Amino acid sequence: MKYLLILFILIKTTIYAQQEWSLENCINYAIQHNPNILAQKTSLKIDSINLQTYRLDRLPQIDFSLNQGYQLGDTYNVSTGVGQKQSSYTSFNLSAQMILFNGFYKKYQISHQKKMQQKDYYQYEDAKWQLKWDIINSYFQVLYEQENLSNIEFLITQQKEQIKILDKLHKQHYKPVEDILSAQIDLKNLELQKQQTQQQKDIYLQKLADLLYIPPHKLKLKSDLQTLQNITDTSNIQLDNLYHLKKLSQEIELLEAEKQMEKSKRLPKIFFNYSFGSNYYHILGREDLIYNQEIGNYEPNGLWEQFNNNRIQYLGIGLNIPIFDGLKIKNNIKELDYKKQIAQYNYQNEKQKTIGIFNQLLNEINIALEQYNIQKEIYKLTEKNYNIKKEKYLKNIIPYAEWQQTINNYHQSKTKVLQAKYTLFLKQEIFDRLYLNLLSRP
Repeated sequence: MKYLLILFILIKTTIYAQQEWSLENCINYAIQHNPNILAQKTSLKIDSINLQTYRLDRLPQIDFSLNQGYQLGDTYNVSTGVGQKQSSYTSFNLSAQMILFNGFYKKYQISHQKKMQQKDYYQYEDAKWQLKWDIINSYFQVLYEQENLSNIEFLITQQKEQIKILDKLHKQHYKPVEDILSAQIDLKNLELQKQQTQQQKDIYLQKLADLLYIPPHKLKLKSDLQTLQNITDTSNIQLDNLYHLKKLSQEIELLEAEKQMEKSKRLPKIFFNYSFGSNYYHILGREDLIYNQEIGNYEPNGLWEQFNNNRIQYLGIGLNIPIFDGLKIKNNIKELDYKKQIAQYNYQNEKQKTIGIFNQLLNEINIALEQYNIQKEIYKLTEKNYNIKKEKYLKNIIPYAEWQQTINNYHQSKTKVLQAKYTLFLKQEIFDRLYLNLLSRP
């Protein structure tokens, strides 16, 4: 049984390690496991508890107290000539208090908490939005470096084959040894470039793994680039629906609710009190007796008799009218007005920045699409030129330096196509996932 369990764990770990992670998988997994998102989600639960607490505060407060005390040692007051025996004292009290009117403070407090809960929800959604942004950027950076690394490895293989061909041609006295040495130098440069690209890939892979909170060696990304869609009319997109703007807008409403709470402190408060209690007194070492003067005899005066005879009930209605508080409330209201103005300025400023970023993104998508199409055409031309110059070099029509320049142009063109492709897909993915899909909701 023990070996079967170990085998099951190994199989499960192997399957997990070999799983290909699509962009959708990365985003969904991070939302479920990223500690920052989980903390924001937990904060929403705290908001719900606080809201429930404020609503329950409207109910009466009921308290019960029970006291038991002892006085040990006989005492004698020489001034009054009264002695006090060792005794015990028992009392209980049941009290209830209810606020009948508190200047609508509780009403505004509940309203304030609802707005706080809404703000924290927007903050939670904005945190997910930011996490998606970071994941998309890291994900495409890894894919780019990964494909770029494959291209460099292919070039290294080609360069090694070319060195072999040059070596044969040199032995046949068709090519000088300088060409072989130059080709070997180019090979070393490609190997260095491969190492640098691998390092870049590892850096971005680590960033992505940190966002997902899993080891980077378990991340095998799936190159699931979707077919590009033409951007439709964006005039109906309401940027106010972005969660970070909603959060700033909610902060303005929160300050207004705080202002109403502060104003309510100027109004009178009416509260109702009720209490019921009794007590029992006993001298240690004696029976509970009391002298009845009418019959001239002692009667039992035990626990229940004293509780019954000593009952006290209190019923009251209180009124509290604020008169002067040293202008504290007035200054607090003025401070909240200024804070509200600052919040409005922050909202307007952030909204303007958001509009600029959004328009810049649309412009960058159009530019990236043009550059991608142009780079593809350039690549086709450089590929044709590469094949022509290759034949010329092998026939000794052109020198190695010209041939090597052609190779460099060909490689650079291929890299630029790759860069343009991933830049376009990255911008398009940000638009689709973070703007279009979100903002098109009602």
